[in-house]
Amino acid sequence: MFYLIILLGGKVTGIVPELANPHFPAVFPNLFCNVHTKKQIRIYGGRDAKLGEFPMMVELRDHIHNRHHCGGFLIHDRYVLTAAHCLVCEDSEPCFDKLEIMVGDTTRNRFLWLPWSQPPPTRQIIPIRRVSVHEHFSIAYTSNDIALIELEKPVKKSKYVDPTVIAKTDPKLYVYCQVVGWGRTEFSNGASSKKLMTAVVQIQNSSLCKMTLAGFIGGQMICAGDLQGRNDSCFGDSGGPLICDKVVVGIVSYGYNCAMPNYAAAYTDVSYYQGWVRAKLKKLIANATIESKRLKLFSSMLYYLIGMIILYF
Repeated sequence: MFYLIILLGGKVTGIVPELANPHFPAVFPNLFCNVHTKKQIRIYGGRDAKLGEFPMMVELRDHIHNRHHCGGFLIHDRYVLTAAHCLVCEDSEPCFDKLEIMVGDTTRNRFLWLPWSQPPPTRQIIPIRRVSVHEHFSIAYTSNDIALIELEKPVKKSKYVDPTVIAKTDPKLYVYCQVVGWGRTEFSNGASSKKLMTAVVQIQNSSLCKMTLAGFIGGQMICAGDLQGRNDSCFGDSGGPLICDKVVVGIVSYGYNCAMPNYAAAYTDVSYYQGWVRAKLKKLIANATIESKRLKLFSSMLYYLIGMIILYF
């Protein structure tokens, strides 16, 4: 979730919504959710999540530098929803080739050479194949902050790894919901939380966020937070789910500082984008099916050719 202090005008242009290797222009690089920015924290308040408590939860990790990048969540065994700004790197270079996903584990960074820090058998690491960013995503105005990720292969589903459903309607005002994510443990401390965290926040009236958050758009965004400043989402939590009654209603997007009394954070309203999600999902699945058939046909022809060569000689 990027650290929003001043929002300047200007819209991101040149974003190709669906590419195997998308390019994103250089706009406000220090506002992004990447973990190499200095002012990042964990979910404020809350507690450690239990293994299997949030089986839809995904970590987007930078496999080049072996570090946390953003959150996300499974909506299909091969597709992940996240925030669009998670796919724009701090150095303004495409992050697509740097990212992979981790599911089935609550400890984000294990020292695999230590016998007592081995990952559980539920943990899966899967490369990202392609991404589909909302066509009208704007960093400057924080609008349409949603993206769909296609994985190289489906996850192996279990009680620890399982896709979720997204809400078809907006959550009711003032209900209590959960936000989930990884991030840094203190506002001024660079150490990241190793454990997945969850905290309780309350759905607030959109008018609060319109007054306190630049760029907040009612209808497209959900306003949620703890007005007493105890619990909140922040840097490193971007792209993760806001869950009300076991249904994902929002995606962690942005806010002003973190856990500020009388402030709330902005979450992308997934019910508003359900049509977009369905259309993109349908297109990606169709493309994947075509590619799979082509690969099988090519493999069959190759085996046939090799067989004919062997018989001939």
